[in-house]
Amino acid sequence: MIGGGTDPAAAPSARPQLAPGWNGWNGIQITHRGSLGFKNVDDLFAHQPARPDLYVYRNSGTGGLLDGTAPVDVPKPAGCATPGGAALDCAAHGYGADWSKTTQIAAFGSLSGDTAKDGALGRTSLLFVENGRLWLVPAGTTNNLADRSVLLSPNDNRWDGYELITPGRAQGTDLPTLWARSKADGSLHAFSVKGTAQAPDLTGFGNPAGGVIGGRSTRPAIRGSAPTGTSRETGSRTCGRSTKTTRSSASRGSARPRTEVRSRIPRQPASTRHPTSSATCTGLPRSGS
Repeated sequence: MIGGGTDPAAAPSARPQLAPGWNGWNGIQITHRGSLGFKNVDDLFAHQPARPDLYVYRNSGTGGLLDGTAPVDVPKPAGCATPGGAALDCAAHGYGADWSKTTQIAAFGSLSGDTAKDGALGRTSLLFVENGRLWLVPAGTTNNLADRSVLLSPNDNRWDGYELITPGRAQGTDLPTLWARSKADGSLHAFSVKGTAQAPDLTGFGNPAGGVIGGRSTRPAIRGSAPTGTSRETGSRTCGRSTKTTRSSASRGSARPRTEVRSRIPRQPASTRHPTSSATCTGLPRSGS
């Protein structure tokens, strides 16, 4: 991670032996926005493409450093459900028993609101794309995901054509927003959690081509998973969120600290630049929302 006003050459870096697969951070999908454990700092999720395991690097909260943190395995939820809570047949909806078919991960933020209550931020949830479907897992018990994944998309593979970006509170409410960037033309689309903090409505994520909020990019779209949202932002492939080297910043209006991060994503025009942080795996302050 590169702190504001510091020399990038002097930034600490995470040890290659701590990466998923234990062979360095190249190609690793990473994402961070909040914690699974009632902390005001970010934990880091990391996944090696085509491998069955997902890991979280828990932030101690003392300086935000993750360079010496051991990865903790994150079990994949065994159950599947609709946004309304009805049970689904996981296998019939392209959902595997492990994380090996997951092509993007994006920490989404708290489904109960992204403002601190009683001095603590709400716990994050996790978005992921598997076999072209968009899924969300809420927080479960402390430091764990819930036991069911929620299918946000129809039972098709359209979400393979979009990169996930998680800017936090981006549409005037306290609930998180998802941005999706088309890999075909660079257009940006927005999807928000509706309803209330007590009863969030997750039904608005079905059509990735809906909700256009930006023009088309003047550069070719990045192939592969996104950062947050990912950094690959907004799936990264550096020790942070996505694979290529960019800068991540909090969305406008955020009171949280902003963090600059190195990744390998080509620099985008200001209107389409990824807002989330793809980090190199050391200090991770709480992401902006």
